[in-house]
Amino acid sequence: MSATIDEYRKLVHFLGIILGNDYEIVLHWRDSDGSYYIAEIEHSYISGRNINSPITDLALELVKNKTYLKQDYVSGYKATSSGKKSVQGSTYFIKDETGTSLQGMLCINFDPSRYVQLANSVLSLTGLDDIPIRSLVNGAHSTTESNSVENAAIEMLHSSVDDSIRAIVDTHLMDPNVTLTQETRMKIVQALYDKGVFQIKGALPNVAKILNVSDQTIYRYLRMIDK
Repeated sequence: MSATIDEYRKLVHFLGIILGNDYEIVLHWRDSDGSYYIAEIEHSYISGRNINSPITDLALELVKNKTYLKQDYVSGYKATSSGKKSVQGSTYFIKDETGTSLQGMLCINFDPSRYVQLANSVLSLTGLDDIPIRSLVNGAHSTTESNSVENAAIEMLHSSVDDSIRAIVDTHLMDPNVTLTQETRMKIVQALYDKGVFQIKGALPNVAKILNVSDQTIYRYLRMIDK
């Protein structure tokens, strides 16, 4: 027998206590007319919603696409509240005994902001608070007072200078059989300049070769950009 809405309401309160204040627990329920509404919510301050708030566009899309027929839950997606707060969400599908009819959805939204603030506080003790946390997770970063990040050449983790260029420029435009106008070449140089490619040693002659122009032409474009 399917669980009743009251039983899931109790589960919402239970999860709110167990998971703590950084988790918003939302119960979406299907009404007799087939519409969905928020039947219960815990820690609503995270999103600013309440019982009268509408079901989200994502939840509606999950219902429309009948995602619940293919899987029991979806997890790890990102959501943004009206206050521009970013949270990580997960949704569990509440189905009937046959698994073919959706009764409701139990949604859990995690607000990581408190932990981000804590991480930034720890980083400030090490003097690394000006480095994005993601950068520290993805790889080591070192700098010295005489060679600061702002003044250092930009490091792009490609296997060659050509790879760095190809990551920015449309491959079609790099086809030797394609004739580029001066305006197009100028736009390409501008894009590479904006990405800091010309701070990579050996980049300028590579760009000149790809664009089928001389080094002096690239220097001329760069002077025009600098103006």
